[in-house]
Amino acid sequence: MFLLFSLHLQIHLDGTVIGAALQYLPTNGHGTLLDRLRDLQVRVHGDVVGQHFDAGRYDLVTCNGSQDGLSKSLEMMANIGDSVVVEDHTFFATLSILDPLKAKYVTVEMDRKGNDLRSQSILVNNLRVPGPF
Repeated sequence: MFLLFSLHLQIHLDGTVIGAALQYLPTNGHGTLLDRLRDLQVRVHGDVVGQHFDAGRYDLVTCNGSQDGLSKSLEMMANIGDSVVVEDHTFFATLSILDPLKAKYVTVEMDRKGNDLRSQSILVNNLRVPGPF
């Protein structure tokens, strides 16, 4: 199959590429893409264990967009009723992701450099953590 673009660019796609593109993929994504992203991760950031990507210890996730990635991350880490520290003026989509989990919001004020450390210090000093501590 050939695709023609207005810039007179011609791309040839053979049967295996088209077959892979038209099929359902494994849940974690397209294998070739994931391998390339893992290699990029090691080249740019390195790996504390060595210069390889140890998928047994950690892996990466590809997402359709930032809200999709945020949703997957929060749903993976948060449990129903958890307390979650959020910025005083937080992204509305974050709250819409956490609302079904009945999260308790603990807000921290921000300044021009990020977290307002004075506000954060007051928050931590007044925090009550249940458990055998």
